[in-house]
Amino acid sequence: MSPLTNELVTDLVTELAHLEPDVEVRTEFIPPGLPEKFCLGFVTDNPLRFMFNFGRTIASDNLDDAIYAAFNDTRVRRAQIGRFQIVYFPDVEIQWSGEE
Repeated sequence: MSPLTNELVTDLVTELAHLEPDVEVRTEFIPPGLPEKFCLGFVTDNPLRFMFNFGRTIASDNLDDAIYAAFNDTRVRRAQIGRFQIVYFPDVEIQWSGEE
């Protein structure tokens, strides 16, 4: 499990919004068919375009190295949500401020 602080996730989402302004972030997504745990997900209408732009965002020099490290070698999955799909990372969990 790769924890990211909520501050780093906010930085990531802010940077990603330049390329993917319509993506909806799910910070406590529970994947279908997996043991109940929260992970980071992104609702999109085009998962291929999203992953391309997500990779560009992660690789940019504008973000903390911890963000790159969290997504460097993690699994990625997708699921259908109505007309949209959610791209989620089952190994990335958000560590909220004040949690230990």
